Amino acid sequence: MEVDTGAAVSVMNEDTYTLLKKKHPNLELKESKVRLNTYTGEQVKVLGQLETSVKYEDQEGVWPLLVITGKGPNLIGRNWLQKIKINWKNLFQLKEDKNTSVKVNKARPAPYALREKVEKDLERLQEEGTIEPVQFADWAAPIVPIVKDDKSIRICGDYKVTVNQAAKIFQRTMENLLQGIPFVVVRVDDILVSGSNDEEHLANLEEVLKRLSEHGLRLKKKKCAFMVNEVVYLGQKINSQGIQPIQEKVRTITNAPAPTNVSEVRSYLGMINYYQKYLPNLSTILAPRTAQPVGKREKLEME
Repeated sequence: MEVDTGAAVSVMNEDTYTLLKKKHPNLELKESKVRLNTYTGEQVKVLGQLETSVKYEDQEGVWPLLVITGKGPNLIGRNWLQKIKINWKNLFQLKEDKNTSVKVNKARPAPYALREKVEKDLERLQEEGTIEPVQFADWAAPIVPIVKDDKSIRICGDYKVTVNQAAKIFQRTMENLLQGIPFVVVRVDDILVSGSNDEEHLANLEEVLKRLSEHGLRLKKKKCAFMVNEVVYLGQKINSQGIQPIQEKVRTITNAPAPTNVSEVRSYLGMINYYQKYLPNLSTILAPRTAQPVGKREKLEME
């Protein structure tokens, strides 16, 4: 069964029930008056309800499971998740693909100015049980220290050369966890919560915090901002006026030195393309540069 925090109840499709019925002839459906609808409003026909014995790790109980028509996925919904404390670490544990070649990449030297902070953060992660030292490893990816706004660092792994699915799995997990809450956007570990008014905003925020708490996830208070008029999110400034570019990034683009080779031209074009929606006719303006990548560039003004 799939875990789906957007589903209010746990469900089993008709085909699965039919297979189980063949193995367990005494498996009878009870009448159910529950009415189900998809998030787009279509009605889902409920065939009946099973009283299901559930055991997960050291937790167990007898809980209702609705049988529905169709061949959709069998889902563990919120009515079960409110009773079960899911071990997310084990649930989404990565497994090695035996057909994939082993990759071991050399460690990259940390910048001298960051070495002390890197050592301290690695010690912190080890004390928390997030990482543990090993003498030998079949897989190895270099770490990348990211300097945050408060000058502290975050240890990241450069998984593009080895296991590169971890971020996708975490993104999918967070999307499923907060699915169905209006005015909520998730990008990996950044959660944006809003509402059409303060009352709705607070209700959405309360539901987000509730779901995170129910699944053993905690937030760092100093990294949270509540009831603010604007936020910087994914390189954009968002407020009641809409979405605008960040002036600091605009200055970085306008004050960048003229590129002198193909690599520098591509890097500069990458910076510009990030804000392309604010630049009308950008492809036309850049046509001379993309056709002839090396040389002087005309001045580009961002309005």
